[in-house]
Amino acid sequence: MSKTAAIPFLILLLIGCTKGNDVQTFEPYFERFLLPDTLTTFTDPRDSTTYYQVEIGDQIWMAENLRYVSGDSVGHNYRSRSEFPLYENVYGLLYSFNEAKNACPPGWRLPSDEDWKVLEARFGMTEYIGLHNYGGRGSSQGNLMKSDSPHWKQPNTQSGAKKDLDFYILPAGYYSPQDFDYHDIGVSAAFLSSSQPKKNDTLSNLVPDTTIFIIRHFAYYSTLIDRTAIPYNKATAGDSSYRFSVRCIKN
Repeated sequence: MSKTAAIPFLILLLIGCTKGNDVQTFEPYFERFLLPDTLTTFTDPRDSTTYYQVEIGDQIWMAENLRYVSGDSVGHNYRSRSEFPLYENVYGLLYSFNEAKNACPPGWRLPSDEDWKVLEARFGMTEYIGLHNYGGRGSSQGNLMKSDSPHWKQPNTQSGAKKDLDFYILPAGYYSPQDFDYHDIGVSAAFLSSSQPKKNDTLSNLVPDTTIFIIRHFAYYSTLIDRTAIPYNKATAGDSSYRFSVRCIKN
């Protein structure tokens, strides 16, 4: 996929979710995903929440999605806590780009695009199969990083061939400002990064008067990892911003 096609592609992907992909026809799975006891944990001193962490190469990542809440503006449940009260304990919470920048625990940070590339390379992503490209990249790396669990809509492309690496991705869905609604629980996962396309990148000028930030997108129907950019208008935060999952990386 060309760089100039990346933003329209993912925006259409996100906006164009059919009801077949939404919760109306897919029953969300709210059993807690059991992470292996071999992983270590840490506790967020702000709210005493304990998270599993995973060491992959020289990086230490959270092995589950962030679920930090600050007032009514940081950390959003899928739709509402009354409708899906178990959501955040299984899938974590959803954040806008502005919220996510300062949401990670002390000693942790929102990963950059380069942090994601280093992680993907550990799972076998190479330049030859698209490490630095936009759009769908890799071969089976999307499979290897997703959890092999009933949380994903079936048939999930996850093969279960984990070897000695896992990133335990669960399909937390996302929030779209295009229709002011939540989509794709059980269907896809999308993660924020702290990075914007470089000034000489063709993506940097595609959407005028906005900030463009880079995300990663995983879906039940794909073995690939989608790297693309989404517009964020600083003047219209809150419900006018996309919200995605956050995996923090240790400083």
